[in-house]
Amino acid sequence: MKNETAAALWSACLEIVRKTTSNDVFEQWFLPTRGIAMQGNVLTVEIPDKSYYDYIESHSADVLREALDTVMGHDSRLRYSIAKKSQLKAPVQVAVKAEKPRFSPQLNTSYTFSQLVDGASNHTALSAARTIALSPGKTAFNPIFIYGGVGLGKTHLAQAIGNDILTRYPDSRVLYVPSEKFIQQYVDAYAQDRRNDFINFYQNIDTLIIDDVQFFSGKKGSQEVFFHIFNHLHQNGKQLVLTADRTPVDMRDITDRLLSRFKWGLTVKLDVPDFEHRLRILEEKLRREDINDIPHDVVAYIAKTVNTNVRELEGVVNSLIMHSTIVRRDITLELAVEVVSQFIKTSRRELTLDYIKSVVCETMGVEPALLESSSRRGEIVRARQVAMYFAKTLTQNYSLQQIGSYIAGRDHSTVIHSCKTISNLIDTDKKFKMRIDEIKLKLLSA
Repeated sequence: MKNETAAALWSACLEIVRKTTSNDVFEQWFLPTRGIAMQGNVLTVEIPDKSYYDYIESHSADVLREALDTVMGHDSRLRYSIAKKSQLKAPVQVAVKAEKPRFSPQLNTSYTFSQLVDGASNHTALSAARTIALSPGKTAFNPIFIYGGVGLGKTHLAQAIGNDILTRYPDSRVLYVPSEKFIQQYVDAYAQDRRNDFINFYQNIDTLIIDDVQFFSGKKGSQEVFFHIFNHLHQNGKQLVLTADRTPVDMRDITDRLLSRFKWGLTVKLDVPDFEHRLRILEEKLRREDINDIPHDVVAYIAKTVNTNVRELEGVVNSLIMHSTIVRRDITLELAVEVVSQFIKTSRRELTLDYIKSVVCETMGVEPALLESSSRRGEIVRARQVAMYFAKTLTQNYSLQQIGSYIAGRDHSTVIHSCKTISNLIDTDKKFKMRIDEIKLKLLSA
């Protein structure tokens, strides 16, 4: 075939590769290549130098094989040819189908810095993590020890360091390992008399990320071998990233010499995000996933009510969307209240008539005593109506007569009229609806 055909086939393969590769990696390692010849089922691709073949062969063989299968069929092959300007004259030929990546970092590629929202609860940790990724092993933050409760983003942040390092230094050997997996690997290696092989493998890592190191507790053999691996990596300027659910000081059944090494670099905590941070986390999630049908008052309610961790915060949103789809209901504050009550345990204040009166009056700037007066001033009349509206729509233990009598000294017909008036205003006055949503959020989040 003509060279134009080879170029077109390779471009089609690269379009598939681009979808599964970061922009930086694609631009550095794939964009400079080009298809130059096609003979039978062999496509020849020109690369600038042998390092391109080494990277593609060790990091992207499976992805490229899938692209070739899609574009050219399962019997296709690649031949790499070094550009003439290189000193390396002999072409390198490889059957991509038979090649497998030599080393896998075991990272979730979606765990990146761009997916994290900076806030008071994680600012210090995130800043330190970004610094480490710029110069792994060359900062004072070695090791970095990240601790905090469940669902606060420890694993995400630790893997974001690894992913960013690989983007900047593609040839770096980065490895993420949960501590329980490390322990099991060591047990297996010991049983098979391969302890030295196990140690040698880990001592050749450039950035080692160990998640949940608290599980080393009571595992003397694993502690011993990790102590030696830690020392070797640290002495050779390699980066260590450790996470746990508690500080080194609070750990039990771990040797003092290993605990002391955990504290050599930077120990930093991830806290529970405050309301403003939680709100921005949710807004960023919705923006990133192009979800536009969740009203702001619903997002604010979730952010205010779900105050345990980020994982539950995002889980509630996912559950809300699922419920809305299944039962075919619009996403409203009422639906959000139902979903939150099913998803997490809540200890919401019982809505009493007194409490409804106090929240309405505080928000609308009216003295509570004036609701029961004979005043016909507009702001007082509207506050009476709003209080009766919420007493009717948000409670089940009070009759219309009780609501009218207690809130404003009126009868049940006044309550019915008030509810109709407020409902009509909500439908026709956007500014008034915003005020009602504000009051409702306060009542439901109490």
